[in-house]
Amino acid sequence: MFVHASLVLAVIVGAFLAAKKFQVSTELSMLLAAVALVAPGLNAAHAKLAFEPAPTLPGSELAPAAMLKGPLHTVAEPVSLDGYFGRFDIESKFGKFSVLGVNMLGVRVHELHAIEALQKVDVDSIVEVAQAFETGPQVRQV
Repeated sequence: MFVHASLVLAVIVGAFLAAKKFQVSTELSMLLAAVALVAPGLNAAHAKLAFEPAPTLPGSELAPAAMLKGPLHTVAEPVSLDGYFGRFDIESKFGKFSVLGVNMLGVRVHELHAIEALQKVDVDSIVEVAQAFETGPQVRQV
């Protein structure tokens, strides 16, 4: 609150000083001060109204059904458009992802299957195999 009050006071004092320096009437300087205070608010209000919300489409119009819902994932409906691409929000047991475009949706769906396969790997058996290679026959340099 005090920041806004000090800004208003600074603009009014500046308007009086400008009126004195340039020999302009006090009424005109107050009018210019009021315009200087109100103009940024009008510009911000105009900027908020200048853009319309992004359009949305059903996912079935943008991607095949297998990409939209599978055993590991579901794509949230509707899909918003970001430029010429759909922004797909993927929900899976591995987390939530947001991708731009059908191609990246396919990549993420494929990666979900890879993550599932990695979780099925038995780490103990990998360690045993690695130790077998490590303790194998030694190669001597001649």
